[in-house]
Amino acid sequence: MMRIAVLEAVCAGLCGDDPSPSLLAEGLAMWRAVVDDLLANPEVTIATVIDFRRSRHAPPSPRLQSRNVTDAVQAIECWQSCLEGAEASWIIAPESDTLLERLVSTSESGTVTSLNASPTAIRLCTDKLALADHLQKHGIPTVATIAETWQSPPPLGRGVYVVKPRDGAGSHLVRRINNRLDWTAACIEFSETQPQPAAIRQPYIAGQSLSIAGWFDAHGVRWFPVAEQRLSSDERFTYLGGVIPANIATTAQAAIQKLAADAAATIPGLRSYIGFDVVVPVASPAQPVLVEINPRLTTSSIGIRRLCADNWLARLLTEPTHPLRWHTDRRIHFTATGDVREEWLP
Repeated sequence: MMRIAVLEAVCAGLCGDDPSPSLLAEGLAMWRAVVDDLLANPEVTIATVIDFRRSRHAPPSPRLQSRNVTDAVQAIECWQSCLEGAEASWIIAPESDTLLERLVSTSESGTVTSLNASPTAIRLCTDKLALADHLQKHGIPTVATIAETWQSPPPLGRGVYVVKPRDGAGSHLVRRINNRLDWTAACIEFSETQPQPAAIRQPYIAGQSLSIAGWFDAHGVRWFPVAEQRLSSDERFTYLGGVIPANIATTAQAAIQKLAADAAATIPGLRSYIGFDVVVPVASPAQPVLVEINPRLTTSSIGIRRLCADNWLARLLTEPTHPLRWHTDRRIHFTATGDVREEWLP
């Protein structure tokens, strides 16, 4: 019997007293999917932490030990208890404010196998300016990124820009800047957010937003199909969900996988599930550009598990060298809150 400790930070009350409904729904969807898939293997038991005041009750199972908590201090204490006797641990958390890095750092031990990237890898991927610098130095196509000081208007005469927190997760405070009014509004938003986050500026690249995820372990990397990202049209780039597999050419899929693989090869310490956000520019569709690396489980995993003909997670953990099988007759549409719809292909 394999015992795995699983922590989803939002459901456990570690992301503030009043997380947004969308953040809570997204966290719960990922937590529930991981728990369901792991429990499908009769040789796995799970120890987890959850605040039942904010989340629906856990699926009933004698192999699921859920510790109900009511505050962050209690959640950390119960999480440490979950780790006792566990063979592996997996933490699902936003990487912003060093939360994911801190949780992983305090959970690592010689007796528990971490299913998270190393703290050093998480730190690099979380810092969007440092990551862009790193990728450029290694010749990986990425978005030009500079630190934003808010001291002068952006050079709008040379194109449209995007501003976002240097340390952020999801679409929080991500804004497209088309003109000086947008710039003024972004300045106000960032100044009213306390503590005021450091920001970066990137040129806006018109194109198709895609993602690809890989599973990293001692046997190498297992790449999953490329997914389309659905973002809001209000210039805030709110993540709404996606479609997997993406409706793109085979050559484009190969180029995106190579881009992610080349980037991953430059970052030691990537483990388990890692997501890569990519844009395929309208101006140069044969040259995808890496936007971000998410050193954690992403919402695309909800679509991956439905597209896979196997229990993908149980298979990767217990039979890591066995190839995964994929449904080729359907496309999976999924929302950020975990709703799934199947589109049957002709």
